[in-house]
Amino acid sequence: MAKLRFSQIKQWRQLCACVDGALAILKLQTYCGLKGNFEPIRKIARFKQKTFEMNEFDSNLMKTCKLLQEITPDKSKCIETFCECGDFIKWLQESMGESGQQKIKVFVDLAMSSVGDDQNKIVKVQCLHSAVIGYSPLIFDLKPQHGFSKVLERCRIVLKEFSANPKLPKQLVIHYLLLFINCWYVVCIYARAGFRVCV
Repeated sequence: MAKLRFSQIKQWRQLCACVDGALAILKLQTYCGLKGNFEPIRKIARFKQKTFEMNEFDSNLMKTCKLLQEITPDKSKCIETFCECGDFIKWLQESMGESGQQKIKVFVDLAMSSVGDDQNKIVKVQCLHSAVIGYSPLIFDLKPQHGFSKVLERCRIVLKEFSANPKLPKQLVIHYLLLFINCWYVVCIYARAGFRVCV
């Protein structure tokens, strides 16, 4: 009995560490309109509302917890920031289409030639490039039928980039704001590149 209780306490602690990650994944699911299976993630997220029962622990749940353990609070925020920049993300998706990762390189080259020697604008273009490439698995690779396992695969790639570049969420937010501040300048760059212009 004591051994079982110790195991449950250990599992409970593992579950506690996974809640923020589960909520971030569900937020991503809602934002992207994903229709796949997210039930194991929802079950973990219910712990936040204190509607989780001890008898719900099973091997499948703990396997999902293990997948979520690497999503720390900072990494959860990285995923949530993506959802909060929805207008900018949709604009990128609509403007660049399915071959977005290739087109962003063309866009950056054109933008660099347009800004000349203005160091402030050069930094902004470089920042845009880092943000879009860093988040590209979520921007361009998610499909409506994807469930939590496919989403986690793509999140891992983004979070690996975040570990190497902790400024990634800030870079995305900056360009979310710049999209509206410098909208017509960006539109001109896109038009020169032959992309669909969506404003």
